[in-house]
Amino acid sequence: MKKEIIKEEILKHYKKEFYMWLISVLVLGLSALLFIKEVKTLQINLNNKRNINEKYFKLSKEINQLKERIKMVDIEKTYMETKIPVSATYSLRNLNQAIVEMQSLSKEMNGYLLIHEMSLKLEGIEPYLTINGDLIVFQ
Repeated sequence: MKKEIIKEEILKHYKKEFYMWLISVLVLGLSALLFIKEVKTLQINLNNKRNINEKYFKLSKEINQLKERIKMVDIEKTYMETKIPVSATYSLRNLNQAIVEMQSLSKEMNGYLLIHEMSLKLEGIEPYLTINGDLIVFQ
């Protein structure tokens, strides 16, 4: 009987405090969960900002180089475009030589190679690359 009376008295006086403690623990857990979510969002935003800054600085260097090259171009000067027809066949057994020859076409004349047709032919065992196009040179 005394135990029941004591139990009722304890429940009567401490029931409110127990519920307050339980609510405070739940609020603390909820706030910790929201804090973790916000920290993750912040980390994602910081990584995105860092990536954007890196890309911007890489592009800004290229943009500055492009601006410098544009300043060197004389707009008043007239250029004459010359088209030289190119028809070449390269053996793909020696790929390095084919690449060097193609690069030398455009570098020697300060122009660029405009390819109209490129085909791969197999004659026996040896493959050949045939290129038809124009070498465009500005003078």
